[in-house]
Amino acid sequence: MRIATFIATFSVLLLGVALGSNSKKREEASSTPPLRLIERTVDHLIARLRPEDRKQICAMKGEDEMMMFDSGYYTLNDLRSRELWNNPKLDPAFKKIGIWHPEDRGAILGTCIWRRLHRQDLNIPQQVAFYLAYWKENKELINEPCPLCAKVLHWRMSFPLIYVSKPEMAEAPPSQNPKEIQKMIHWYRCPEGHEFIWTSATGLRTPDAAQIEARPKVNSRLRL
Repeated sequence: MRIATFIATFSVLLLGVALGSNSKKREEASSTPPLRLIERTVDHLIARLRPEDRKQICAMKGEDEMMMFDSGYYTLNDLRSRELWNNPKLDPAFKKIGIWHPEDRGAILGTCIWRRLHRQDLNIPQQVAFYLAYWKENKELINEPCPLCAKVLHWRMSFPLIYVSKPEMAEAPPSQNPKEIQKMIHWYRCPEGHEFIWTSATGLRTPDAAQIEARPKVNSRLRL
């Protein structure tokens, strides 16, 4: 009876220690500066790379090539999406520095992986500045009513405005220089099929023939 009581008491103590330890870890995580937490995530992602993946990334001449990373085993999207969705610590960390969009978060992680393996400064603040400047220039509409039927417009795609006048620019690599933010066309459609575009310069209006011609043929975000 005494042995059973001892075991039960000891088990409760161990549970208390474990809970206390987990609580302490959560407190430490919440107090970790956002940029430091992102750096740790980058190191964690790199640690999961296979030798051949490291070799492939190290052979890349520019960080923009990371956007097309595909090892045949997994893509950059696979790698970073697991970390983004399975690590609850990252969400508040990115929100604290003003980065809300999943693609922006993934791009930052991908760029950091390339820079780390190429022994370059991660310069996360510079990357953050780029995306904050982008959204300042290219904010998207939320719950905007259709001018024709009043039903809510739904985002369809976005692409650089320059694609309209210079289609060849679609093949150009993206820039992360805050001074070179590309003006975007955001494409919307309501449930009734009415289509509109929105730009920071013109506001909401019906697309013209040139814009329709320049529109990418895929229904996915093509924001650079």
